[in-house]
Amino acid sequence: MSDRLCHCRRPMMMRPMMMRHRPHAPTFFILVLLFVYPTPSLSFLRTVLCHPAHAPTLQSNRRLLSPAFSRSSISFSVPGVLKVRGGAAVKTLVLKDFSSSVLGFFGSIRVPSSFIAGAALAALFAIKPNSNLIGKKDVLKKILYNLCCASMFSAFACSMIILVISTVAYSSVLHARFDPVAETAYLLLKREFLFEFLTVRVCSFMSWMSFLVGICLRTTLEFELLEPDRRYIGCACISCFVGIVSYLFSYINQTLYCYGSSFEMIGVLLKMMWEKMYADAQVLQVISLLSFVLATVSMIMAFLTSRKENKNELRND
Repeated sequence: MSDRLCHCRRPMMMRPMMMRHRPHAPTFFILVLLFVYPTPSLSFLRTVLCHPAHAPTLQSNRRLLSPAFSRSSISFSVPGVLKVRGGAAVKTLVLKDFSSSVLGFFGSIRVPSSFIAGAALAALFAIKPNSNLIGKKDVLKKILYNLCCASMFSAFACSMIILVISTVAYSSVLHARFDPVAETAYLLLKREFLFEFLTVRVCSFMSWMSFLVGICLRTTLEFELLEPDRRYIGCACISCFVGIVSYLFSYINQTLYCYGSSFEMIGVLLKMMWEKMYADAQVLQVISLLSFVLATVSMIMAFLTSRKENKNELRND
């Protein structure tokens, strides 16, 4: 009787231990799929795990976070593999705090702008129109002198705009009234500080180009490269600066990740300025627009009158 009981009890005691070591069928099947077909299997798992019915969305997770909560160590990621066969990387979506990168952008852009502003302001008063370099009959030199002054003034004005806008944007970032979590710092700037970001980029581009054009014209006037015996040196100098400006313009157009060209970016900025001016209807903004229009008309009239005076001087001589 005791042997019979032992014989009956032994399978019941051994059965749970045997079931523990037996592999689960779905788990074994998934492991086989991952080993044989890694990329399709992981794609399927990523789709299942990231489905809205199985996991909360990232937007709902953001709303649960309070503004005073520190997000420097928080990152949201989509499960997946970094590399597949052949060494190709799989793009993963990672959200983290990029406020420090935004602070670095608006802080570092002020250093070259300060340098350009000081150099352009000094170059404005370096050459006087009545100096020995510019004679009364040198019409071409007068035109180049006016263009040089306009270029240096444009570089100075754009640099000052960068200094003011970047300083205000830096203070806005320190105020922390925005969501600092994004995929990249570029997308964070485009989402939260689009007007400041576009203004700084457009004005920096214009200040650099204006400063290079002003240096080219100043070099031509200072070393008298328009004289007949130095025409080849002048042609080489002007061609070199034209090549530098053309290459930089092309390179900047190739690095505009969210826009087709620089002109499209400038058009978006002007549209935003017009919408802000039309929606807010502030007095100072309207005065600013009228002042720019008056300055443009005055420059055109000054160019036309100087051209007529030069023609009259040539006729009298």
